[in-house]
Amino acid sequence: MSAFPGGAQIAAWTQCHGGQLARFALVGIVNTLIDVAVWAALYWLVGSPILIANSAGYAAGLLNSYVMNRLWTFRERRGTAGPGRFLRFALVSLAGLGISNLTLGLLVGVLPALPALPAKLLAVVATLLWNYLATLGFVFPERPRPQPWSGRPGSRSQS
Repeated sequence: MSAFPGGAQIAAWTQCHGGQLARFALVGIVNTLIDVAVWAALYWLVGSPILIANSAGYAAGLLNSYVMNRLWTFRERRGTAGPGRFLRFALVSLAGLGISNLTLGLLVGVLPALPALPAKLLAVVATLLWNYLATLGFVFPERPRPQPWSGRPGSRSQS
């Protein structure tokens, strides 16, 4: 019995998805490094407006994210990804960019005491949960795994 409501479900979900979530997080670290590097170069070196720099960095991380998540995190086989899958990924990522820009804009524009880099990192964290759950459920949904035949009525038929 779990110490808090829903704890057993969370534990079961984590046991089932823990490795995949860890791979997603590692890909996310690489994406974040790409995102922040592009953002920092454009914002501090080029002098681009903060949200333009944020959008460009996010786009660079997005391209890396699609390739790494497709091939490693969610282990899609070659030939299974078409333009529809990338379009779904792009839509999820566009929503994530909205969350990121909204968070960054609020933290820098509304709470100006917060410096740009910590605000950027908080925006990255704010998008993590959305990106994982939407990518798992909408972009790379799990296919039902065949259950072994148990020999009981109503179970999978033996072929």
